[in-house]
Order: sequence, then structure tokens, then C-alpha cells
Amino acid sequence: MAKRSTTGRARKERDPLTRKQHLSKAERDALWQQRVLIGAGVLGGLMLIALLGALIYDLVIVPEQAVSEVNGQEIKTDDFRRRVRAQRWFLADQVREFHSQTGQLDSGTVNYLDDAETVGTQVLDQMELEILLKEQAEELGVEVDEEAVQSQVDDYIARYTGQSLTPTPTSSPTPVEVILSTPFITATPSHTPAPTSTIPSTALPTIEGCEGEDCATVTPLPSPTASLTPTATPEVTDTPEPSETPLAPDDVRSTVEDFESDLYEDAEDVADVDREIIRDIFYFQALQDALRTHITDEMIANGELADERLSAEARHILIAVPEELQGPAFDPAVCDSEEWAPYREEADEVLAELNAGAPFATLARAVSDDEGSAVQGGRLQPAQDVDATYVPPFAEAIREGEIGEYLGPVCSQFGFHIIQVFDKEWQDIPESELFQARSQAYQEWENDLRDSANIQRRDDWRERIPEEPDVDELLGDLIEDN
Repeated sequence: MAKRSTTGRARKERDPLTRKQHLSKAERDALWQQRVLIGAGVLGGLMLIALLGALIYDLVIVPEQAVSEVNGQEIKTDDFRRRVRAQRWFLADQVREFHSQTGQLDSGTVNYLDDAETVGTQVLDQMELEILLKEQAEELGVEVDEEAVQSQVDDYIARYTGQSLTPTPTSSPTPVEVILSTPFITATPSHTPAPTSTIPSTALPTIEGCEGEDCATVTPLPSPTASLTPTATPEVTDTPEPSETPLAPDDVRSTVEDFESDLYEDAEDVADVDREIIRDIFYFQALQDALRTHITDEMIANGELADERLSAEARHILIAVPEELQGPAFDPAVCDSEEWAPYREEADEVLAELNAGAPFATLARAVSDDEGSAVQGGRLQPAQDVDATYVPPFAEAIREGEIGEYLGPVCSQFGFHIIQVFDKEWQDIPESELFQARSQAYQEWENDLRDSANIQRRDDWRERIPEEPDVDELLGDLIEDN
């Protein structure tokens, strides 16, 4: 009988736990424990790798991802989050300032802080705009130096301390200018579509060459009659309260610098926002101011924005066209249309009568379709701003015409006017009104700038809005007291 071969394939090792050879219970338990420990180690290692991967994604990859791209320039998630935290801190600072002045909690701002998405949206809008403004500043050669930035910081500090290193400190919060879109006002009568007048408080100047009631005469104001024995009226005067002694310049500087230092420290402690971010916010405020001045100065130079206005006193005769011929919008082409021709002819006849010597006031009372001014001989109430008071063709005629000359027929959406100007004068627009006009014009420029930009936001940008520091962290002490 042949022997069984002892060579060939290796013999398969059998699991000690399944071998038929006898293992003690202790040996079997030890082997099972070893396997459990190995499995747990492998599982733990995999979980650790996943955790590390998530941390790397959240702490390294996500912060470098863009939440928005503006004309090819990215706004990184980390920069966005830091600006949101800074904005939340600034808002809380405003609440504290309001509370220090009134003893009350500004619930509107507190509720706004609770709406993280709204705060984040506002911040991202602003950051996108800042990229566009910086591009425009480079193109226009507009620069902002450190002094301009520091001036913004000083103004902010002055709201709280009443002290500033700038020449015009203020002790109360600077009011926010609210620019409203104000449409041009047209002088429209209640009965007929034409400029309306009321009786002027003083008579109009005399027009050279006119006679009788057709002339407007200047009526001097009554002067007070002098008294030989004036009676002195005793005046009650209040005892002035002692005023605070102003701080010396060195003390002012020390106060402002200490406050500024505390400002940066508090922002970093509460919102984890460093000095550079705070300064960037003030930088872009200064940049907006510089651009506003530059842009609106150019608008004034180009005639797109007025820094002066024309005041005038005038009278007119209106030959109105029926409302059904006026249409919803005025097209100058209708002035030469067949439908409007009869009314132009009537206006030409009125002008011919005036040139022949007919009294203006008499004709106005007889034929003018502007009932409000007709009873006053065609006189209109003095206009402080011709362009804001009258429809464009009427205002243009006053601007271009000579004083005393018969102007017309001037065609407007209401019909045909014969105009006579008594007086006109160019005046500087008051500074407060000009500031409003500049601000509105600049805001429209910013809106156009944004509309023409290529702005792309990532789909999940809202998920990257931080909610910290939350309201309790920022204002918990005030909320408890109120």
C-alpha cells in the first residue's frame, strides 16, 4: 500500500476556536476579547479619520470657499463670517448707547439681531458693494488716506464721549439721513391743467412800458412809527446753569485714545473681531464719502445735478387743449399735430393782441383757461425753484426768456401758454437741500453700479451665516434688567 504524500499544498490553518482540539474556556474568552478589541480599534480609527476629515473641511476648506464672487473677485466664507460678527457687535453697541441715553432697550434692534439671516444678507450686500466701490475708486483715482479713516473713527467715538480729535465734535448720536425719492412738483390747477396761482403777499415789480391795471407795482411794507418815549418792557431772564469746564486738548486726546483702545479690545473679546476688521469698516465708510463727493461734483460740473436754482415771478395765459387730447404722457410731437392746431392758432392770436398793446391782465381774465390765475390777471405765485414748480417746457421758457418779454406760445401737456416774466434770479441751493440731492444722486449711482455688476452667490451661502455672538452674549445683562 502506497504511502500518502507529505508534500504539495500547505495545510490550512484552522481557527483555534473551531479546532477540535480542546481549548480551555479562559483561552477561548481571551481570543474573543482580542477580536473585539481589534474590531473596536479599527472602528475607532475609521471614526477618528472621519472626524478629522470633517474638522479639516469645516476649519480649513470651508473658510477658504467663496460665498460670493463679484466681477471675478471672491468673498471668502471666513471674511464674511468675521464681518457678520463685527456687524452684530456694532448693532449691540448701538443698543447699549441707546440704553445709556434713554434708559430703555431698543427692542427693534434687538429683534433685528435675532434675525441672523437678515443681518447676514445686509453684510453680504455691503461686502459686494465694497468690491465695486474699490474698483471704481481705482478707475477714478479716488484715494482714502489714514487721516480720513481716523476721522470716521473719531466721529463714531464722539457719539459716546462727546469728545473728538476732529474740529467739530458732537455729543449726541449723528442722525441718519433718510433720502426719499421726491418727484418733481408740477403746478396744476384744480379746474384746468395749468400752473395755478394765489394772490401774492406783495405786489410784483413794475414791467417797463406797461400802463394802468396791467402793471404790477411794488408795494413797500409799512415801517414802524418811531416813538419819542419808548416804554421799556421788563424781561424775565433765567439764571444760566453753570456749564461744564471743557477738557484740555491733552485730556481730550487721552479720553479719545483710551476709548478707541477699549473699542478694539471689546470687539475682539466679545465678537472675536480684530482691529483690522473694525478699521476696514471705517475705511469703506470714508471711501463712500470720498466717492459721493467726487461723483456728485462731476454731476454738478456736467449739469446732471444742480447746485443752484432759479427763482422767478411770472404770469401766463393758457389756451388749454381738451383732456381727451392730452394723453397719459406728453409727447412734444403733438404740439404740431392737426388736433392741436386750432389751439395753437388761438394762442398765436392772443400773442398778436399782446404785441399790439392789449393789456395782459385783461386778456388773461377774458381768455385764459387757467381759472386759478386768470382772476389775478394771469399772475402766478412766486416760484422759489422754477424746475421743481413748473412742468419742463414752462420752466425752460422762463429760464431762457428775457424779463418783460412775451414768451410763446409755449407748448406743454396742458396746451399753449403765453408767458411774461417779471423777475428771476439764480440762487445757491441751501446746503442741507444740496446734501439731500447729492445723497440721492449718489445712491442712484450705487444702484446702477450694482445692477451692472456680475455677482454670483453660492447656493448654500445662507447656511454659512454665523449666529454668534448671540443676543444673550451681547446684551444679556441689559435684557435681564429690562
